[in-house]
Amino acid sequence: MQNHRTPSEIKTALEAIAAELAALDVATIADGELVSLVKATQAVVGFAAVIDQRITVRAINDGVLVPGVARKPGITHRKWHDPATAAELAFKSFGLNAFNLQSPAALEKLGDEGKALVAVASYKPEAVDRAVY
Repeated sequence: MQNHRTPSEIKTALEAIAAELAALDVATIADGELVSLVKATQAVVGFAAVIDQRITVRAINDGVLVPGVARKPGITHRKWHDPATAAELAFKSFGLNAFNLQSPAALEKLGDEGKALVAVASYKPEAVDRAVY
């Protein structure tokens, strides 16, 4: 059977590696070591997403009080039902000004006609809670 480090031991090792990376002068890294170093770093960063998902499952889905994690309401922004139709209607109403519009909020700023178009051409998706730490 293989002897594995505890999560606490791994955290300590990662903190030491992070300190070494912060102190590293990247200009001195040999050309042949650049790609392998970035790939190893990306593998560690990729695992952070796995841990983050586990935090979300425990704190949000399972309702567990995970130390250091706060449950906060999610935030969503309005979206167009059909972006092509919204763009067409906005262009008919506002001409070239419509080309700078990326969101329903931007269209509303053009006045009452923009607000009316947003009222029928957009929706606000349901927000879900999120884990913050």
